[in-house]
Amino acid sequence: MPASGQTAARPVAPVRGPRPGDAIRLDRRASPQFVRPITVRMIRVLDRPTYDGWLWLEGYELNDAGTAVRRRQLYVRRDGIVLYR
Repeated sequence: MPASGQTAARPVAPVRGPRPGDAIRLDRRASPQFVRPITVRMIRVLDRPTYDGWLWLEGYELNDAGTAVRRRQLYVRRDGIVLYR
């Protein structure tokens, strides 16, 4: 997550998806299920069949302090992922 004084997160369009360890933000651009945006620390991109442009991700949902609160498997649109740099 960007600290005070840093630039905001930028959207990315990776070839295979986010990498393990990346912090990503998911909102309605990623999937209609994210009415309330969440931040996730990536574990891996799951090797499951999907529609073109969609990914299955596994990661830890983070709270506002950056602490992992829940492990999740998420189905998201690739171009809706926002990567924190």
